[in-house]
Amino acid sequence: MTVRQIIESARELKPCPYSDAQLAAWLSEAEGQIAIDIHLLGQADVVRYTMPDDGDAEVIVSAPFDRLYGLYIMAMIDFYNGEYGKYQNTYQLYNAVYGDYARWYAAKYRPADGSAEADGYYLSAYAIALKHGYAGTEEQWLLSLKGENGANGDKGEKGDKGDKGDKGDKGDKGDKGDRGDMGAPGLDAVTTDTDTNISGLIKGSGGKAAAAVPGVDYQLPLIAGTDYATPQAVAAKIGNPSSKSSGQVLSYNGSAWVAQTPFGAARYTATLLASGWTQIGGYYTQTVSVAGIKASYAVSPVIDCVLSGTDAEADAAIIEGYRCISLITTASGSITAKCAGEAPTVNVPLAINVWE
Repeated sequence: MTVRQIIESARELKPCPYSDAQLAAWLSEAEGQIAIDIHLLGQADVVRYTMPDDGDAEVIVSAPFDRLYGLYIMAMIDFYNGEYGKYQNTYQLYNAVYGDYARWYAAKYRPADGSAEADGYYLSAYAIALKHGYAGTEEQWLLSLKGENGANGDKGEKGDKGDKGDKGDKGDKGDKGDRGDMGAPGLDAVTTDTDTNISGLIKGSGGKAAAAVPGVDYQLPLIAGTDYATPQAVAAKIGNPSSKSSGQVLSYNGSAWVAQTPFGAARYTATLLASGWTQIGGYYTQTVSVAGIKASYAVSPVIDCVLSGTDAEADAAIIEGYRCISLITTASGSITAKCAGEAPTVNVPLAINVWE
């Protein structure tokens, strides 16, 4: 029988206002009790059904005992409707069918007499351990399977030494080559005759090196589509940056040197209250007023939580609360924080550093 068939049957026998998702949750409770107490499965093997995704899933108990699912669902309906007399009667019927199934299952699947193997059913090692009194989790059971380190084995015998290979023949030494003639100095090589008072670019001149002359031996950079033959002409065009105030940062904009405005830093503080969160859609949201803060900055603000440095327990709680926050944005005079999951349960003080 499928999950959907059981829920539809329960609704037909006992109409109720509860959703299919709630009825599937009650069905999962009955399934989990059967899986652990009768089938001896671990918690990790228990299935929880959801609707409508698992509507076509088959439950683990077959006819004629599968009616116990509907009885359990109807008992829960009576209980939550406050009809406790009906609840007791329905739950007694459920217990009776549950007991019949448990006795039938124990008689049919006995690992000791081999009938389980004949029917194609096997208990896991963890399930057998639970049956014999083991109370730990499946992870603890797997870790317990590792035994102590065994004793070191005996050292093997040393193998025979291999034969030494034959030494190869030494090759003949090559003849020493003749020394080459000394080459002549290059056309523009720097020699002992080179001028010694040289600054700036160097040029070759008749076998010597000499200072290159601007506007004669090379052309100055082109500025605004015009050549300038001398540094004085360039300075006359763009101005002399040394005439600006000391400490200014300058840049040339194509016609003049201009001073750059440096970034200014500011620091704001705010506190997100544990009681101030409002759930909107899938997020918890809180907006806090921050006087002077802006909606946007040239550089993204740097935001962090503020710790006391004296109360380790309180600081740890603040850090844990700050981790819940997914996004903080600024607006004119306020900030807004959002949490995609749980909201912080403590007040979270913030420091907001901005540059403009």
